[in-house]
Amino acid sequence: MTEPKISVIIPVYNTAPYLRHCLDSVIGQTHKNLEIILVDDGSADNSGPICDEYAARDNRIVVIHKENGGVYAARNTALNRATGDYIGFVDSDDWIAPQMYEVLLRLLRQYDADVAQCQMINGGPFEQLETPTLGRNAIFSGEQLTSAMFRGEITHGLINKLFCAKIWETRRFDEAYYHVDAMEISKIAQYCSRFVRTDDALYHYNTTNDSITRGQKNRLHLHSREMLFECFERAAAGLPAGSFYICREIPCSGGIFLPGSKLAKKEIYIHISRMHRIFKRHWRTAKQTPEYAASPTAKKVLWHIYAVCPHAAYALLKSRLHLF
Repeated sequence: MTEPKISVIIPVYNTAPYLRHCLDSVIGQTHKNLEIILVDDGSADNSGPICDEYAARDNRIVVIHKENGGVYAARNTALNRATGDYIGFVDSDDWIAPQMYEVLLRLLRQYDADVAQCQMINGGPFEQLETPTLGRNAIFSGEQLTSAMFRGEITHGLINKLFCAKIWETRRFDEAYYHVDAMEISKIAQYCSRFVRTDDALYHYNTTNDSITRGQKNRLHLHSREMLFECFERAAAGLPAGSFYICREIPCSGGIFLPGSKLAKKEIYIHISRMHRIFKRHWRTAKQTPEYAASPTAKKVLWHIYAVCPHAAYALLKSRLHLF
């Protein structure tokens, strides 16, 4: 019997130093029935020729060359072309363990799930927080999906997951903003009836390379951040854990917009005011949660200062970053 086909979508933009390692890890998957869609998004380095080189060697690879339109436009282009039974997303500067898609596909079929997730291995100067390990396979459904997202058990990205293709029959990414992957995951309860995750760490996330979220900030970063937390706010309706998540994340991530930014002070001030209003709508509920009670004292101090004066909280965060 023919194994299900997995469409692996890889947007490519100026990642030539990392691209071969990425592609070798994908073509070397133990699950062989793959459709690998490389979208060269107007790369100015040697990424395009590398994509063509690999396509000439492996007939599972499809290369699409297009003008630069951003990662979400590239993913939408690939989704329009994909023919697989399942959809996976890989960033072209990352790499994956040989058995990743075999493991995730087995979980999807074993638990009759719509989405499967593995752990990520992170490193580099911008080392990310690890998702909690649960010591077992975990299955979420219904309201559990959104609660698990706010607890960090379902990550906000696409790249460490395998999706049933039916999810993407009509869904496409909004190309006008950043953080759209997290916006989509915030709506997971709308399109996923059952989600399964494993503690196996199978996706290697590269944080040594520049990225949209780690680079110099601009006005679109502000608008995108506001849109993201508005999505979180809609998902958090009636969920105290969601209110705590919002109040935890807004103060700690907002400070990145203050020092060294090319944004006008007025733009930053308006953005901080908008984010502060979101925070205040959830602060009373957040303070009543077990998550708040279990938080370190230093973070509680930061949040209380932010509730009264967000600018002071950002200044404190900048000067005492190691405490928070």
